Amino acid sequence: MTLPRPWNQSERDASRHTATHSGFSRSLMRELILTGGLGPGSRVLIAGCGDGELAERLIPFGVQVTGIDEADDSVERAANLVPEADFQAGPVPRSQFDRVTTQFDSAIVLYASQFRASIQQPSAKRVTASLLNCLRPDGVFHFVATGPGGSLPHEPSCLARHLNSFPGEVAVTAMADHRRAGAFMPQLVNFRLDGQARSATEWDDFVSGLSSGEPCCRFCPGFLTNPSSEVA
Repeated sequence: MTLPRPWNQSERDASRHTATHSGFSRSLMRELILTGGLGPGSRVLIAGCGDGELAERLIPFGVQVTGIDEADDSVERAANLVPEADFQAGPVPRSQFDRVTTQFDSAIVLYASQFRASIQQPSAKRVTASLLNCLRPDGVFHFVATGPGGSLPHEPSCLARHLNSFPGEVAVTAMADHRRAGAFMPQLVNFRLDGQARSATEWDDFVSGLSSGEPCCRFCPGFLTNPSSEVA
């Protein structure tokens, strides 16, 4: 499969605008809070935190937010917007999130460069496993599905199929306001771990045993560059 070219900064800024300014509806925020069981003292990791808009929405609930992003300038803007949160620049995932010292109640994925191509590939599943390793054994993982042209350009069913590879329960939240004026609005793909504690090595071994080469969805940039690919 031909991989898409990397995004330039203007494209990344535009995609983050889609995922944040137009996407954090009240229904989406309500589902994040309820399905994640979030409240005062809850610890949340946001992968691809962008300029901090989601962190800003979570802080009033007493949530402790850690955000990571690949763009230094985004992290700087996020830190200025939400000084109460902890923002760090670097690739997703970050190795310093050791589950011995840091166990998050919830992980929310808005963007990761490894998810730009087929999310069914082993490299993408390894990123997900690394993020799951940051969660407590019954923690909740969320994909914010942004649809074509967004920061996480996959169909919710494709993201759910990706998560079905892991031990836990998947649910897709169909929000009433997920479409406005014909535009695709973000939807939530939720995953709750099965309650069994696993080490980083065990997660690595688990991913190594997964199959590869499954087709992705019609929103995937890899499909857009190779339309003859099978569509999920």
